[in-house]
Amino acid sequence: MSACGLDFGTSNSGVSRPVDGSVRLLELEDGLTSLPSAVFFAAEAPHEITFGRAGTREYLDGTPGRLMRSLKSLLGNSLIYETTAIGDRDVRFVDVVTLYLRTLRLRACENAEASLESVVMGRPVRFVDDDPNGTARPRRRSRPVPFGGLSPRRIPARADRGCLRL
Repeated sequence: MSACGLDFGTSNSGVSRPVDGSVRLLELEDGLTSLPSAVFFAAEAPHEITFGRAGTREYLDGTPGRLMRSLKSLLGNSLIYETTAIGDRDVRFVDVVTLYLRTLRLRACENAEASLESVVMGRPVRFVDDDPNGTARPRRRSRPVPFGGLSPRRIPARADRGCLRL
C-alpha cells in the first residue's frame, strides 16, 4: 500500500510520498510540484474543465467561463453544500472541491508511478465550525476522493512528512 501526504492549500496544493526514508514531492503540472488551487469551467461547448496554471491561463486569455480559486476556504463553511452557477448549470461547491482533489490525486499517482491508497491530509488548525476535534470535516470532504485511508493532521504537524508514519 502506497501512502502520500497532501497539502490542500488555499493558493497552491502539493502531494509528497515516502521514498527510501525521505519525502519526495510529486510533479503535478508542467514539471512543477505545486498545483494552484484553481478550477476553470469553460462556458462554451465542449465545456472543458482545466486546473491550476492552465485554468488560470484560460481565464486570463479571455476564454468565456468561470474561474474558481481558494477552494480550501469552503471547508468548514456551510457554503460547501450550496450551489453556484457555472454557465447554464448549477454545481455544488462540494463537487468542485471533490473534482479538484480527484484531479490532484490522479496527477500524483501518474508521477509517483504508484497507486496512492492512503493519505495524510493537512487541515487548518481551526475550521470555522463546531467540531472541537477537527476530524469530522476533513473526513467528510475527502470521502469522495478514492483514498482507502485518511489521517488528518493539524497543519503545523506537517502532513507532507506525516506520510512517513503510514
